[in-house]
Amino acid sequence: MIEGLDNLKQLNIFSFGKNVVEDLDNTTKYLRKLKNNLQVLNMEDNPFSYQGQSDRDYKMFTICSLKNLQYLDYAYITEDMRRRADNKFLELVNEAEAQAAAND
Repeated sequence: MIEGLDNLKQLNIFSFGKNVVEDLDNTTKYLRKLKNNLQVLNMEDNPFSYQGQSDRDYKMFTICSLKNLQYLDYAYITEDMRRRADNKFLELVNEAEAQAAAND
């Protein structure tokens, strides 16, 4: 689990690849709620448990969840990638955000 970043207001690059972070949903929710300028994120080679989804899908889900990202896992995020990510996951991400807001 990722935690302890709440006070890092200037955070714009974060790398936690090759760790044992398994929960993609809670990880992206946590990173989304931070009040910073996260633009570069590396989280490849974590054993994300994202049932029924491929490695490519975890990237698309993350791109859709974290709108300010410019680079994910050392690769530039193109507008086409962002559009495809939104087409596939925007409804799911919006539902998760609504549920999180209801729980606050």
